Amino acid sequence: MLRKLTSVALALILLLGFAPYEADASNESVTIFGDISGEEIVASTDNVAINLSTKFAVKVPGTITKARLYTSKEEKGHYSVEIWSVLDEDLVAGPYDWEISEGVEGWQEFELPDPLNIEAGRDYLIAIRNNDESTYYSFIPEYFKKYDSENSLFITQYDGGMFTTADTMPSNKNMITWPAFLRDVVFVPDEIKAPPKQMESIADFNSVYVSDLKLGSSYSNNSLLGIDMGSASEGLAIGSTMYEKGLAMWASSHEGDAFVEINIEGLGFKTFASYVGVGDLLMVDNSEGSVIFIVEVDGEEVVRSSVCKYGDEPVLFTADITDGKVLRLSVSDAGDGTAGDLAVWADAVVSKSVDMDEVFKDIASITPEPTPTKTPKKTETATTQTPQSNDDTDNDDDAFPYEIVILASVVVLALVVLIVLINRRKRAK
Repeated sequence: MLRKLTSVALALILLLGFAPYEADASNESVTIFGDISGEEIVASTDNVAINLSTKFAVKVPGTITKARLYTSKEEKGHYSVEIWSVLDEDLVAGPYDWEISEGVEGWQEFELPDPLNIEAGRDYLIAIRNNDESTYYSFIPEYFKKYDSENSLFITQYDGGMFTTADTMPSNKNMITWPAFLRDVVFVPDEIKAPPKQMESIADFNSVYVSDLKLGSSYSNNSLLGIDMGSASEGLAIGSTMYEKGLAMWASSHEGDAFVEINIEGLGFKTFASYVGVGDLLMVDNSEGSVIFIVEVDGEEVVRSSVCKYGDEPVLFTADITDGKVLRLSVSDAGDGTAGDLAVWADAVVSKSVDMDEVFKDIASITPEPTPTKTPKKTETATTQTPQSNDDTDNDDDAFPYEIVILASVVVLALVVLIVLINRRKRAK
């Protein structure tokens, strides 16, 4: 029973898996900002100490070993380095003191005392605060609007430059110049892994809900991928129609960066089908929402929807996935910003049938297995950490002290027996 409860808890928490990134990623370090020599770099000051940051996610897990900062010659003195997990506003590294070299125009680097392991598909902030004596900083207007995310290990947003003067996680945005504050990281990616294979028994079914399958890597802008949920507290809804099964993801500024990948190799599925539309949440205003749904198989786009807007009725969306190995579901913000763009894949299924009546008939009921993921943590050395295999999650004896429970039960039982014997002896006298 304890093992079953532990597995259920993991299934709720471990939503993100690992999947291959198609660019040529290796264990060589990479940075968010590439060659910026041709960019318009603006030197500015607000005459007050300010905490400036870059929001980013990575497409594969790995380790942050250094922070980077582009300085003007005027910058100097003590700076502070922090790394935040955005979703839970958790400070996962720092603050670290950094003495900036004066008179340098260009990149400076700070080696983290404790390299930081980070998850794929989760938003982070690299924040570096200047000081009251050196309030200068540099930025590039609209840099992330033209960012080539397709050929990068990083996922960024147009409003990725965030700031604050308070002692909190930066959250303010400049929606006029869309500045990219030149705060950066040196990131070492882990070994690239394929999406997890499904249970062999999946091949015995005609139709299966996608949300019941093992999911690979995913990204949902400033959130976690919703599995049979529209949010952490609400179910799946498109307009007035509620659904028990499906996926929900918030669109990214760059097309296709909000996604989930699923391994369907060797299962014989021919059709993907889903009702799609902009999600309806009670606690969120999605009235500006507009998204485009995209299905890819093995890196090739198969089909995309027309623009779906908030208030539209659910639309049946289908794709031919015959002989596919990796199914990728992604969304676009339709080119008008990400406000309200909660994309819902309702009743999403894969099926061996091509007739829609058969696709949605007798859908298998499957209890999904938890997919392993990483939590941000500091490591002892800069050595890249390799994520554990799926088999490691099945051995949960170390996760709960069963031996202690058994020993305590034996002790309690012995005490009960002893008390009974003493009472009997007293009665005999």
